[in-house]
Amino acid sequence: MYRSWAVWGVGLALVGSACSGGSEFENLGGAPQAVAYLEVVAEIEREYGQAFQQVDEAITQSYATRGLLFETVGEVDFAVAAATALDDAQSATPPPELAQDHDEWIQFRMLLVGITEELGLALASENMQGVLAVNANADQARGSLLKGVSRAFCLAVAPDDSFCPSSAELPGGEYGQQVYEILRSHRLDVLGLFFFVADLSPEERAVQLDEVQPRIELHLRLAGDAMARIEPPAEFAVEHDGFVRFFNEQSVTAAAITEANSARDTERVLELFAESGGNVRRLISSLTPEYEPISVAYFGPQGG
Repeated sequence: MYRSWAVWGVGLALVGSACSGGSEFENLGGAPQAVAYLEVVAEIEREYGQAFQQVDEAITQSYATRGLLFETVGEVDFAVAAATALDDAQSATPPPELAQDHDEWIQFRMLLVGITEELGLALASENMQGVLAVNANADQARGSLLKGVSRAFCLAVAPDDSFCPSSAELPGGEYGQQVYEILRSHRLDVLGLFFFVADLSPEERAVQLDEVQPRIELHLRLAGDAMARIEPPAEFAVEHDGFVRFFNEQSVTAAAITEANSARDTERVLELFAESGGNVRRLISSLTPEYEPISVAYFGPQGG
């Protein structure tokens, strides 16, 4: 769960990559005006993401030092890309049924303009802690957006449809829908919080953990409590119990990380990072292929 990857490897907000196309919007059964509008939204998000694609590839494939990180990322004018996307978004005209989604999107895009200004300052001063904070804030903002918009709009702005409400007939009927939404909401709530750069010093990592751990612990408890309140059908009792156990285990591990980090016990923190990964592996081993249409909301289409 706690990942040491380059900054833009998992940043959904700063590296937006909406993957839906016009044909998919047409398949939603909307009016031509709505389809045309969603195509515009998706194109704006794609263009915004393309501004960062070269940086993303360079960092995730060849990142070795923070010097390379700042040099490569510093070549992109994030502020201009964000401002252009905002201008384009404000020029788009939504149909009435998507007007509320549009307003939420504009608020998100306005927020990203401010966030990218903060990013510029952090990059100029080579402030890694500031860069991490910007990444988390951007991902958290996109998570909030995706939680609040309709499925049709979500498909236009999300990296893939596992971030969006399900329209399919899920296994277990109402049970499947309930659990899918719990898992999807949790995934969106913690976007950006489990993310660390590979060469952080122990103190830099400790400061980042001080910032994110309270939110991680809160959302693990909320998801675990929500799952525990649901009675699964017999055919999914094992999988459901696996998720309940997972959230409980991760809550305990997260609390232990907080304690070890407060004591600045680096060795113990790293041990607990590995324990967190073990919790994930145990969860995966408890899931069956039949449960995948539900668990995709947590793991994504690549299975985690």
